[in-house]
Amino acid sequence: MELAKTNLSSFFNKTRKSGKKLSEEQIIKYMKQLVSGLEFIHQKGYIHRDLKPENILMDDEGNLKIADLGTAKKISDSFPYTNYVSTRWYRAPE
Repeated sequence: MELAKTNLSSFFNKTRKSGKKLSEEQIIKYMKQLVSGLEFIHQKGYIHRDLKPENILMDDEGNLKIADLGTAKKISDSFPYTNYVSTRWYRAPE
C-alpha cells in the first residue's frame, strides 16, 4: 500500500485550526471516494465495522483509502453480529 501521510481526522483538525473551510467540491470528492470504497468492500462480501475518521487515510493528492480492516466480518458470517466495536488501547504485556 502506498504511503498516506495523514488520516481524515488529522486533516479535519488542521483545516479547522487554520480557519479554512472545505469547498463543496472537496466534500463531494471525499464522499464519492468514501462511498466508492465502501461499495467495493460490500461487493466483496465484507462489512468494515470500525469506520471512523482515524481509519480513513489520505495521501498528498487528497485520495482517501479505507484502512484497519481488523474488525471486518464476512457478511455471511453467523448472526447476530456484535453491536459494539471499539478500538482497544495498547497495554504493555506486563
